[in-house]
Amino acid sequence: MREKEPKDGMWKTETVAHDDYRVLVPVVLTHDAVIVNPGAWTHYSWAIRDALAILPVPVVEVHLSEPLEREPWRHHSVVAEIASARFAGMGADGYRAALDWLQERAA
Repeated sequence: MREKEPKDGMWKTETVAHDDYRVLVPVVLTHDAVIVNPGAWTHYSWAIRDALAILPVPVVEVHLSEPLEREPWRHHSVVAEIASARFAGMGADGYRAALDWLQERAA
């Protein structure tokens, strides 16, 4: 986990990366917005999807590559139906796009 304190007009952010959903689920339940790259969990993790679905805050789905341009089994996302927005195929810039999207809606 890595936290970044906000500068004037900025948001406090926290970066969490873990391969155990039992670690991630409690973390996402404590934030004002969530930007998530579910990776392989995109296609089958109903635990992650359900944890995100109960949040009363925006959830933005991010993928470094575009899953729709990859193998057919990657085309389905269990997170997509509950995500407020989705950014894919932009590499790491997708995270910035997601943050910008959230900031525009908060203004």
